[in-house]
Formats: sequence, C-alpha cells, structure tokens
Amino acid sequence: YDLIWAKLEGYPYWPSIVCPHPKTSDIRKIEQKVDKLIDYVHVQFFDDPPQRSWIPVNDTVPYTGPQHPIHKIIVNQQLKKAIEYCEEAMKMEQNNRYSLIVELQLSDDDDDDSIKVDNKESGKDETKNSSKKTQEAVICDSGQDDVLNNNSSRITDKRTPKRKGQNSKVSNKRRRVIVFSDEDDSSEINMKINSNRNDKGDSEYKPPDESSSEGEEMSIDEVNLINEELENDIPIKPKKSKSSISNLNNSAKKLNAFLADSEYQNKTATYSIAGDWPHLKFPFLQPENIRDADGRRRTDPAYNPKTLYVPKDFLQKQTPALKQWWEMKSKHFDTILFFKMGKFYEMFHMDAVIGINELQLLPMKGDNAHAGFPEASYSRYSDRLLRSGYKVARIEQTERPEQRDERCKQTPKADKVVAREICRITTPATRTSSVLDADPDIAYIYLYAIAEKVLSPNNVEFGICFVETTVGLFYLGKFNDDKHRSRLRNMFAIYTPGEILLQRGNVSEETTEVISCLSRENRILKEELEPEKEFWSASHALKFIINGSYFNENEHLNLPDVLSEMISTSDGNCFNVKPEFELTFSAFGAIIYQLKKCLIEEDLLTLKSFERYFPADQKVTRSQNDQQYSVPHLILDSVSLKNLEIFTNSCGGKEGTLMESMNHCRTKFGSRLMREWLCSPLCDVALINSRLDALEDLMLRFKANDAIRFNKLLEILRELPDFERCLTQIHSQGSYRRNKDHPDARAVMFEADKYSKRKINDFLSTLKGFRKAHQIVEMFSQLLFNFKSDLLKDCTRYAPEGKFPNLTEELDFFDNAFDHEEAKEKGKIIPKPGVDEDYDQSQAEMKLFENKVKVYLEEQRKFFGCKVNFYGSGRNRFQLEVPDNNARKANADYEYSSSRKGFKRYMTAKTKEFLREIVEIEGRQEEALADIMRRIFEKFDAKYAQWMRVVKCLSILDCLLSLVECCDEMKRNGSACCRPKFIQNEKPFLSYKEGKHPSLLKHCDNFIANDLELNEKLILITGPNMGGKSTLMRQTALIIVMAHIGAYVPARECSLTLVDRIFTRLGASDRILEGQSTFYVELSETSAILHHATNHSLVILDELGRGTATYDGTAIAYSVISELSGNKKCRSLFSTHYHSLIDEFVNDENVKFMHMACKVESEDVTDPTNDVITFLYQIKPGFCPKSYGFNAAKLAGINNEVIKRGYKVSQKFECAFLAKQLLIENLGAEKVRSLIEQIRKVSI
Repeated sequence: YDLIWAKLEGYPYWPSIVCPHPKTSDIRKIEQKVDKLIDYVHVQFFDDPPQRSWIPVNDTVPYTGPQHPIHKIIVNQQLKKAIEYCEEAMKMEQNNRYSLIVELQLSDDDDDDSIKVDNKESGKDETKNSSKKTQEAVICDSGQDDVLNNNSSRITDKRTPKRKGQNSKVSNKRRRVIVFSDEDDSSEINMKINSNRNDKGDSEYKPPDESSSEGEEMSIDEVNLINEELENDIPIKPKKSKSSISNLNNSAKKLNAFLADSEYQNKTATYSIAGDWPHLKFPFLQPENIRDADGRRRTDPAYNPKTLYVPKDFLQKQTPALKQWWEMKSKHFDTILFFKMGKFYEMFHMDAVIGINELQLLPMKGDNAHAGFPEASYSRYSDRLLRSGYKVARIEQTERPEQRDERCKQTPKADKVVAREICRITTPATRTSSVLDADPDIAYIYLYAIAEKVLSPNNVEFGICFVETTVGLFYLGKFNDDKHRSRLRNMFAIYTPGEILLQRGNVSEETTEVISCLSRENRILKEELEPEKEFWSASHALKFIINGSYFNENEHLNLPDVLSEMISTSDGNCFNVKPEFELTFSAFGAIIYQLKKCLIEEDLLTLKSFERYFPADQKVTRSQNDQQYSVPHLILDSVSLKNLEIFTNSCGGKEGTLMESMNHCRTKFGSRLMREWLCSPLCDVALINSRLDALEDLMLRFKANDAIRFNKLLEILRELPDFERCLTQIHSQGSYRRNKDHPDARAVMFEADKYSKRKINDFLSTLKGFRKAHQIVEMFSQLLFNFKSDLLKDCTRYAPEGKFPNLTEELDFFDNAFDHEEAKEKGKIIPKPGVDEDYDQSQAEMKLFENKVKVYLEEQRKFFGCKVNFYGSGRNRFQLEVPDNNARKANADYEYSSSRKGFKRYMTAKTKEFLREIVEIEGRQEEALADIMRRIFEKFDAKYAQWMRVVKCLSILDCLLSLVECCDEMKRNGSACCRPKFIQNEKPFLSYKEGKHPSLLKHCDNFIANDLELNEKLILITGPNMGGKSTLMRQTALIIVMAHIGAYVPARECSLTLVDRIFTRLGASDRILEGQSTFYVELSETSAILHHATNHSLVILDELGRGTATYDGTAIAYSVISELSGNKKCRSLFSTHYHSLIDEFVNDENVKFMHMACKVESEDVTDPTNDVITFLYQIKPGFCPKSYGFNAAKLAGINNEVIKRGYKVSQKFECAFLAKQLLIENLGAEKVRSLIEQIRKVSI
C-alpha cells in the first residue's frame, strides 16, 4: 500500500496507491512486448470514482509530498483533489490503507491479465476512449472475506476498455522479478512494496533509478535465464479464487501476501509445510531404498550418509537446471544447497522444506517444494541455518548467459545451462568473516579432528588437531588419557567444539559415548570420515602440505615451527612424520580435508598460525627462570568449570557466572582473552604480581589522577573493530591464489558493487582502528614514568623499549595510498602515484602515448596548414578532422572515413596504430585497476605478524582495564576489595577475611561476608540445609581463581600459597546418555581427585556419598576424608550431613570442624513444624548437631502432616542407630552382627 505518482499514457502523473489486482491478487507482473520485457505494477488512482490500472514500473515515482514530479503549478481541479486524498492517506499507517481499496466487479469478458487502461479525467477530452463499460462496485457482506480480508464497503467504479493494439495474451511462463522477506533490512526498487517502515510507520518507496541491496529489477537476460531454467520445473497451478488468500493461517502470512511481489504473493501452496511433498514419493528416497553415491545401502558398514544415489534415468527426465541441482545434491546430501538462479538463491525439494520450516520462507507456487530469497539475504538466512546446526552450500553461477551461449556454440552437445560451482560450504565450526557472511559469535568455536589408539583399558593415546576458522589458529598435540577420558573432556571444556571429525571404525566405545553425549547436549556436529580417503593418514597429510606450496616463501619451503618439530628429514631431503606424532598428523590431515571441502584451506593454512597443544595437567619442559612448580597454569578441569559456574550457570545461562562478573572488556578480542585467562589462571607468582602491579598502576595512578584521560582510553577501546577477524578477512581478500583459482573468483555476483564497498569500508575501519590504537600509546607516553608495572609498559610502549610495534609509517602509507572517500563512494580504489607499480607503469605508458599523439597531431597541422583535431570515440578514435578547404592536401596515405558539414575525416596507418596501442594500454590499465584492491590488501597483510602483536598488546590492556572495572563494581556492590598476597611457603595455606562470592554480589543485596583459613587440615563442614555450605565452598574456590588470574579479590585481606589445581565434587547429576548413574558420576569424579590431587591442590567435596545407601555413603565419605587428611594433606573443604562422621574424626588432628551457623527459636522436640530457624550464613568453629531437614521440607511447602509423620520415623531411626552404636561400643561389631543374625532366626 505504498503511495506513488503513476503515469498513464496520455495523462499527467497522478497520485495512486499500490494494491493487489481485485481478481488475481497480483501486485506486479511482467509481460513480453515485442523485443523486451515490461514490468507492471497494479495501482488504484485517487479519483472520484476510484479507478485502477496496470502501470509500467518505469512510469512511477514515489509520493513524498504534494509537489508534482513535473508541473510546478497545478491547475487541474481533479488532480488537486486527488493530491488532497493522497495527503490524507499519508497520515494513515501503511497497513491500514487497505480500507481505501475499492473492490471492482469484473465484467465477464474482462481479461484479467491484460493491461487495464482506466478512464481518468485530466483535462483531456473523454471522447479519446470510446465504447466505455460501466462497472458497479460490490458491497461486501459482513461475513464474507474478500481478497484483502477486508469487509469495507465499496463504491461504484467506471473503467475504460483496453486500448487498441494492447497485448491481451498472457505469458504462461513463470516470471519472478523480486522476492519479499519480512525480515529484510534492505529495500526493494522498481516498485516493490517496501516492508521497511520509518518511525512514523510510513513506507519508504525507492524510485527506479535508486540503488538497492536486493530485489532489483532484473535485466531481460536474467529474467529469461530464470524462466528458461525453471520452465516446466514447477507447473503453474490454476489461479485461485479471490477467497484463496483469505485462507492463509495467520495475519503474518496475510501481510506478506499483500506486501510481496506477485510471484511470492501467490504462494498458497498445494501442500502444507509438513505436507505430502512429491519428492517424498520418489522411489530412491524411500527409507528402504536410500543408498549413498557409491550404491551402498544403510546397512552397509561403509555407507556414507553424506551422499545420495540418484538414478540416471531420473536425472535424464529433469530440466538442465534441476539436473545440475540433483548432481550437486547427490554429492552433498547432508548439506542445504543455496542454488543461485539469476539474483536469487533457490531451494528445492527437501532443502525447500527446511527453508520453509526453519526460515519461514513462503513456498513457491507449484507442486514441488520450492522456496527462495534474494542474494542480499544470504548472510541472514545462512546464519540462521548454521545456528540450528545445518551445513550450507553456496552455489554460484560462474558464467553469464552470453558465455554459456558461446560455450554451446563451440560444444553443441553441452547442456544449455549456465555453469554453476559450489563456492563455499559452511558448517557451524567453519565460519569465516567475509562480506557475504554474517558476523560469527564473539567466542571461539573450534573444528576438531581426533585420532585414537587404545593401548589398554585405562590408557588411550590421542592425536588431536583443532582450528578456529574465523582467525585461522591451529592447535596440534597428543596426549594419553584414562578410561574416563578426563583430558579429552577438559580440552572440550576449554576449547569449545562446534564440529568433531572422527575416523570411521577406529573410535573406542568410551570415546564415542563422551562425544555423542557432548554432541546431543550442545548441538555439536559429529562426522565420521572414511579412513585415508577423507581422514588422511600422516603420510598423506605430509605429502599434501609439502607439495601444496602453502608454506613456500621465495620458492623455498618454510614450515611453521610446530609442524617442523613433528617432521624428520633424512638424506635427500626426504620428509617423514616422527612416529610419536603419527596420530597428530593424521588428525591434521582430517582437518585439511574438511577445510578443503569447505574451500577455505588456502585462506587458513597460509596464515601459518600454529600452536602446540598440551593438556593443562601435563608437565612440560620449563626454562630456568621459571618458578617452583612445573605446571604453568592452575588447572581447572571440565568438572570444576561447570561446578564453579565459571562460564555458564546451572540453567545454561550467563547470569551469576564468574565470566559475567569479570568480563568488562570493551573489545571482542579482549573478551576472548579474558575467557582464556579464566580457563587457565596463572601459577607463577612473578607473572601474577606483574598483573597486580598493572592493576595498581591503572587504579591508583592513572584513573585516580586523570579520570578524563582514563575514560577517553575506555572510549577508544570501545570503538575498535574485531581486529583478529578483520586481519583474517583482509588476508583472504589479498590472497593472489585465492583470487585466481577459487570458484568465487569466477562467480557472477549481482551485488558485486555493494560487496566491493563493504570490503573497502571494512578495510578503512581497520586502518582507523589501528590509528586509534597508536593514540593509546601516545596517551600512555606521558604517564609511564609513574608506572612500576613492566607488563603495562610492554603493552603501551613502542618497541624496542616495549612490545607495541610502531606501525605509524605503514598507516601513513595506506592513508595516502588512495582517496578514501572516493573509494567508499565508488567501491573502487584508484591508487595514487608511487603506490602500485603495475598501475604506475600503465599510467606512464599512457602519458608517453599521449605525448606521441600530440607530436603527430602537430605534424598533421603543419602538413595541412590549418587546425586539425582528432575525432571519435571507442574504436572510432583518432580520425583526423580536416576542414574541406585544406582536405585536398590529403594524399594516398589518408583513408577517408567520414565527414560532417565543412569537414572531412581521415585515418592513416599511424592513427590505426594509435588505436591498437591505446586499446592495449587501456587493457593493461584496467587489468591493473581490477586487481588493485587485492594488491592493496596484500601489502597490508604482509605485516600480519606486526598487526597481530598490536592486537595482543591491546587485548592484554583491555583485560587489565576489565579487572579494574571488576574491582570497582565489587566495591559498588558493597564488598571490600584487596590485592591478594602470595606467600612462598612449602606448606599450603589460604586465609581471607570478610570474603564474599564474586559472582553473586550484583544479584544479592546484603551478602554475608565470611572469614576462612585453610591449611593442611581438612575442614569438615556441617550445618543446616540451605545454610550456605555450598556457596561458601564455591566462594573460596572463586577467590583463589581470581587471585591466580591477577585480579583483586572480594575480601578485606587475602593471603595464600600457589594452588596447582582445583577439584570440585558439587551437586548431583548423572550422565544418562553415557549410561552413568548419579552415584557413579560422584565416584568417578572422586577417583580423579584421589589420583591427581597434590599437596598444593584445593579440593571441594559437597555431601559425598548421598547417592547410595546411608551406610555405604558414610563409609565412602569416611575413607575419602581419611585419604585427603592423612595422605594428600591438601587444602580441603568437605561438607556433609552424615553426623556420624563427626564421632569418627573428633580426635583426628588432621581434621578441623566448622559449621554454618543458624539461630533456632522455639525448638519443639515433638513437632518440627513449629520450629523457627534463622540462617546466619556465617561459618563458625565446631560442628552442628542437626541438619534441620524438616525445616527445609516446611520451606519447600510439604504438607505438615507428612512432615510430622516423617519426624516420628526419623526419631525411630535415630533411636535404632544409637542403640546399635551403644552395643557396638560395648560388645564389638562382630558380636553385635552375630547377635542380630541370631535374633532374625528366632520365630516370634
């Protein structure tokens, strides 16, 4: 219901409203007129009475106000009145304008699909249109829905018949020009009803000459291409009656139908979204008949579910375009194909059904499942599918129709369909940053490949490789693991997987269970690759990287250090993988295979960004300057990360997590580094103190003395782009091999200009960001003399004094290399002199050529004795234009070419040579310009290592500032904050005063502080249910984590020795998908504690043993306490409700008793429902005699009668227990057991 000026032949531009045709409900249509296609839009004129017509789109202009497009002064009274009507319509909400539409009763002989020419009063003689027909309006009954589901009354309408010579035949081909999506941000042009609204709710209409990101009118060739390829693919259904649209299920679909173009408006599909689509009946798609591309059935162990067998006879019956689609689908059966046709990505059959269900695309008209969307919407729709766990293939046309025609001439038997290629396959773990794709999430998501070798039931060797594709960072490593796959779980917890590649038939059952469980819980793709063919052997992977020239520099192989360490070189430069790294290199080969399949291996391997992976608990060789402990980081395993709610809470959210409390980073790359710090806190006093010194400098010296400059620093960081991903994107765009050999280099992109502008804007944003980064160094240069932190100086001082590379010279070069504003506007880079050698050379050639031409022209002027000029353009250039009076001097060397009044024009051998030269020079110039953007990016990428060092300095600075903000926030939330003091002591120690839980401060008012001192003595904590035992234990662990990160902690005082690992056994959960019960999980986690805990570890055990019988649980708890207190002698917190344990350890000097205090008022020994208990949430020395479980039952709302009954049974159990205990103390356990057996045998 957009408002426009519409021009009917013979009349002035008239105010109109775009509306559906009263019978077909079409808003637009395309008709063939002689040798061209004409696009029409249906409008209703503001007139009395209202009239309607099909108007060529090119004869419309958006209505923005009463100012006429042509006439400055309007004298026609009817036109003035029409403008008044239109002004009133502008005040209405666009969706409410449907009430202005008059439903016309069509005459029997009216041809709906011909162009209706309406009689309009415009000061012209009405006799121009003879043989009028009168048409009475229909007044809709209140219970009847019309085409627009509007029950408004209608008024009469008069309309003229068709003009003479007007084409009344209807084309039976499907003609789609634009697509509508109610989520599209960009507008459509050439008379598409725009779905965007301004703040006032008015529609924004773009005239035909405006550019737009999507929905543009197609050229005739493009429309013919789609029509030709789709013809007979999707039969056109008989046109629906005007009530068909009213049968749509909801108002959203109705609105889409009103606002979409005519093709998408009529998508009242024969089948429902989950309906009986024809492809479901294809014999080869029946479950019992499905085979892979090699003909193997599902029951075959070698069956490949990623491919599909499509019978040849079926393919022969398909149109060329659908045959092309089925051939690609056969090879990528597990992937959603976005199949480019013209300006649209089409989805067919099973893919279309997914598009309809997942993307809410409307099904195309016809029998077969079919949906589509414009090119500009690719990023949004692909992103939605990827987030849902699908794979997406982007298929582009790699030749134009004219190129296809030329190819078919040379090869007559070739398919007469444009060539198409898969340009990108994207999975959730292989996303990259590009102008086509949506921005990935801030957090890293990794693609894994895992090779396994089982050495014994409790010893498994893993070779692993994983890569983060948005930044091109590879990790390679190997390790041995236990039967619980503890190290594997820890790795997954720290480096989040998005997809895991496994070798088919070579994965143990235990590993499969771990990965399958992880896959189901987190929607992670798991893919089994065929050995050798897909999951390459180590030798295959080595051969690929040696011969692939990915690591060549000046034609010499220069492998990254990580890869070199895994390869040995024998005589004759023969490379071999070292035996201990066979599994690692095989996993690397699987990663390369997957990246190559996704067509991004060139982009990532050439970054040469490789790191060695070591499990957190694996000892590695340290330098001489390292501290006492060989483990470089405090180890937080997957269980502890989960139990302590470091990144996610128990509900899977972020609220109340340590990451939420500590991450105040202003940059995305800073946030990622903060996550890395939390996963791997430092275990080196010097490094920890270096961070703490930096915080002290920033808080006490910088922020306190210059708050304005400090806030400016934060603002600069907030404005920086995601440098890590920007650099990877620029590297890809600057790659010569990629731009030469990649299918994207051949792709026909209809939004190419927009993508070029986006590339330039992203590049300039990166330059601007690095310029701002250098401002930070200048800002700190005035403050550094006050700082004592070497870490802060390293991050904010230019090399060699610091570690911040000074790239001012490089930035100046790119700032002056080309006109930035012109490049942003035109989407092209025109280099300035001295920037690009190839372009400079072509310019120099052009200058020499121009001078040569000038000399020749002077010679001709002397020869003819008059003024002679060159005339012509294109291939008619360099014609000598000579006045007639002097033309007689032309001899046989002058070839007459043309003339004009008073002048003759000639060509000579020299001018013909000029023409050849200029064409060659211009060709070289165009070639240089066509590649200039890539070469500019390539020059920038040449300093990739230096740019990344800048990013590293900025990310560290951002994290330090985040810790400053974290400290300030804790103070604002009522907590004391202090710098933790690390004590060099062989005996483990921890002490804090007035400590609080860092993650709960912002969510809980009046949080109760606690003091705690931990040493070699195990603390056995008792107390009432809900008294705060678990919170205190988590709080203690988190304070230790924060201290090891180098952050201030929420306490008045804190001192401790280094902690090498934190173990937690908290809560109750099972692993039902792995067949592990709650109690088994408890014991497996306890087993890991007893195996790996050292004297410097922190152990937290919460109510161990509750998952089994009371006696069994108590006995296990007793044994674990004895082991931890007697042998491990590490800092341990053990909470329990087994009060019998108190008696067992009351005299043990290695166990200390503490309890969570509570205040009991009016305790009733006969009725627990009358008890009044107040939790104090403070830890006190000694033990608590009861757990007050019935109080928790009362708080939970359990019926009082149930509680009373339970209390009586509890007293009975307690008496029986005390009696047994008394007998055992006097007679001994064996005698009591014998006595019980004898009593049971007595028949009473």
